[in-house]
Amino acid sequence: MTQEQQQRTSALPDEQQAILPAPAIHHPIVAAVPPAGDSPYYLGSNDNSGNIIRTIVFHGHNYDEWSESIRLSLIARCKFGFVDGSILRPTDGMLLVDWQCVQAMIVQWLLNTIDVSLKKTIPYFEESKPLWDVLQRRFDVGSGSRKQQLKAVLVECKQPASMSVADYFGKLQPLWDELATYDPPCACNCGLCTCNLGKLFQQLMANDRLHDFYMGLM
Repeated sequence: MTQEQQQRTSALPDEQQAILPAPAIHHPIVAAVPPAGDSPYYLGSNDNSGNIIRTIVFHGHNYDEWSESIRLSLIARCKFGFVDGSILRPTDGMLLVDWQCVQAMIVQWLLNTIDVSLKKTIPYFEESKPLWDVLQRRFDVGSGSRKQQLKAVLVECKQPASMSVADYFGKLQPLWDELATYDPPCACNCGLCTCNLGKLFQQLMANDRLHDFYMGLM
């Protein structure tokens, strides 16, 4: 309503003003705001279903190495919460659409890192958590079994005559690193201990590795 129309209306008797229609109120149209870059729902222009988020290929026998690599990659993208279930399916309409888009993208990212022959044996999923759980149940041999496998490999690991000491050490290092993931460092959390438990644990680990190293030297 213009200022002139308001003046004319105010000059009318009260009973006539009462029957006049109320002035229209125009509300601005607010567009849906896309997720910010630090939001787990955010997908950038470089995020597409053909992305290879890790170069490691999952063949079935290398589940521990593959799953840890994928987990770290998704954590770096703020997306692992969709896989472990901590980011729940929302009820809000727009947010649900974003959630479904991210889930579909993660499923494709996971499949892109799986060997073609193995991929044919995996059921179809629209969400990443069921896919992740199926792979874990099927291929995770358990920490106890894997520890024994690693220790057996270390016992059999020898330095060939043609291999340098540096290369031999590099051959042992990934085995030690993986074995360490099953034996977290000991630490005292009381805040009063002065026995340097963590330092002692590291020393024991270093002694074990030194033993492995010398046992395989040629």
